[in-house]
Amino acid sequence: ILSTFNDYVGQNRTKNEVIKLMFRYYYYYVIGIYWENIIFQQDGALPHNSHVIQNYVNENFPNRWIETYRPVEWPQRSPNLSPLDLFLWGRIKTEVYADPPISLQYLKEKIRAASIKLI
Repeated sequence: ILSTFNDYVGQNRTKNEVIKLMFRYYYYYVIGIYWENIIFQQDGALPHNSHVIQNYVNENFPNRWIETYRPVEWPQRSPNLSPLDLFLWGRIKTEVYADPPISLQYLKEKIRAASIKLI
């Protein structure tokens, strides 16, 4: 998460760039031989639900992706499947904004520090 964060904070990405970054490079090399057994879960964020993204996920995870009203239906924000949505990001946000960051660099440092505290 942090290396991707470092490279792309504050930059706008097109849907196709997001697909290329997330799926074709990162996930493929991290998951490797387990690809056929992976069930992909969307996090419920509206930008992740465009037709471009859905088409790509349908092609690469046929009947193996979870989102409201999709092949494997599951309610958004389910505690069974979305612990990052329900705990991690809220905890980091609370930590980071306890003393609001004054610059982008300071924001990055606070996010790193909050993440490390959770380990």
